[in-house]
Amino acid sequence: MTKPASNPPSGGGNTFLWLAGAAAVAGGGWYYLSSTGKDEEVKAKAKELQHRAEAKGEKAKHDVEARFEGAKKEGETKYEQGKYEAQKGYNQSKDSVDRALEKTKDKLEGAVDKTVAATNHAVDSAKATGSSWFSWGSKKAEEGKEKTAAKVEEGAGKVEREASKRS
Repeated sequence: MTKPASNPPSGGGNTFLWLAGAAAVAGGGWYYLSSTGKDEEVKAKAKELQHRAEAKGEKAKHDVEARFEGAKKEGETKYEQGKYEAQKGYNQSKDSVDRALEKTKDKLEGAVDKTVAATNHAVDSAKATGSSWFSWGSKKAEEGKEKTAAKVEEGAGKVEREASKRS
């Protein structure tokens, strides 16, 4: 059998005290650090940085919007200028074609007037030759009218071909 120890070891009750003391020191350290205002300073600094970032973001947003509006206005101006130039070119071309058409029309009318005058003159001349030549003159007048009508048609065809070339 074993013999009971005559002197039990002493000092086993100090461990709890040491643990309690360490917990008290840790709690005091935490209280000290949290009560010194460092936490509030960190929060204030974070808010300040947040406000700065938001201000920079707003400024960047306004800059982008301003550049967009400027580009939009420039694009609208170029569009309007292009539209104006296109309309101007169209009007000039239309005026040119109208003038050419008017010239062709004037030439055609002049040719018709000359031909009618020549035909009337030929008819009057044939009629004036006298009664003995009446039948012969009438025949010649008809031939003259036919020739003149053919020339008028030929001249009108030439004028129309020239007009179609120009338009």
